[in-house]
Amino acid sequence: LKWPLKVQRGGNHIHHLRAQRYEGVLVLLVEQAMSKVAPATSEEELNDDEGAEEHSYSCCKCCGGKIWQIALDIAQQQDTGWTLSMRFYRLPQQIVCSACVLFVAVAIGLVMAMLSGRAMEVKIDYTSDDQILDFSIDKAFTGDVFVYYQMQGLSLNHKSFMESRDALSLYKFMEVSQCEQADTKGWATLRRGRDLNFMAMINAQPDDNILPCGAVGLSTFTDRYVFQFHNNGAWEDIAADESDITVKNEEKAFGKIREEDGVYKIDGKQTWLTSSIWKHWQVWQRAPAGTQVVRNQWAVIKGGLQAGDYRVKLTENSPIWEEWKASKTIVLADTTVFGNVAAMTRLHYISITLAGVEFLFLCGFVAVRASHLRKTIVEEESSMFDVIPSKSNSKSSGQLVVVKPPSKPV
Repeated sequence: LKWPLKVQRGGNHIHHLRAQRYEGVLVLLVEQAMSKVAPATSEEELNDDEGAEEHSYSCCKCCGGKIWQIALDIAQQQDTGWTLSMRFYRLPQQIVCSACVLFVAVAIGLVMAMLSGRAMEVKIDYTSDDQILDFSIDKAFTGDVFVYYQMQGLSLNHKSFMESRDALSLYKFMEVSQCEQADTKGWATLRRGRDLNFMAMINAQPDDNILPCGAVGLSTFTDRYVFQFHNNGAWEDIAADESDITVKNEEKAFGKIREEDGVYKIDGKQTWLTSSIWKHWQVWQRAPAGTQVVRNQWAVIKGGLQAGDYRVKLTENSPIWEEWKASKTIVLADTTVFGNVAAMTRLHYISITLAGVEFLFLCGFVAVRASHLRKTIVEEESSMFDVIPSKSNSKSSGQLVVVKPPSKPV
């Protein structure tokens, strides 16, 4: 027989005295034995407690009444009856929590794996020597096609690189911006002098101090593409919309740059930015998520693409990226509610990693729980005697009476 036994004696409570069950044996705690554990409070002590309460009440009345009483209540708070938050840290609840997180992570990983397998991507690698690249699409894109440029071998999310931006060109919050060694035409020539088309934009600015300055702006991606479809023996141009490539409300961050008659200005001073590079410069200001891979949106082809033969003409192909040891790739991809193939693949890897971590936690919790259960079973099987306080000599400590259980139930 096991149950919480609540005994009241002199105002004190013993809440969790547990009586172990043996066959036919019921151990009862006698009142005389309880007097040693929880002796009755004397009348003098009760009077002292009442005097302390009266003194506390008088202090409350003199020092502000309710305000002082609130302060006392905060200083000595009553035990709460809400135990759900504490139960959450118990071992069975931790096992259930780990199992639920493991199940959800595995489910998300499987869903991302299936969706990424259904999504479509066409990749076209190219170098600075290429002018026209042929490719084919085996299965039609039914929805809008997103055009990306992808480069590998760059560390554009490095702290020193991301801080090299023009503070006059964007609104920022608690960010460091400086243009040291990237603020004049001389520095632009030193860093990107081989890129003639880019230097033409820089030199078109009248001042020697470039606006916007910084290493981030001087490394802006400037390659341009023209896509064509082979239809009835002729090549037809495909419209690619470059205006819908920025995040919603992103232009508010670059509100310091104003367009006046096709000229972009900062505080009334002309910049090297042009209408063809304006949107791509905004996209380039974002810090890439990967350490060595940069993948930014270049355009959107509305209405999809049918299966067939295609080609892309590289109307501008900067050679500076090979000098910076970076490879370039054009990516045509569709998207789902979870993003493109790259986004879903990353979600898949993150979910599987989380599932592995939760599986290790679950194994640890189960092992600890099994150890506790095994220990409890061994103690119950090996315990053949029960010990209670002696009734014969209550004043002497340490004297015990051993009650041996009968061979048959009573």
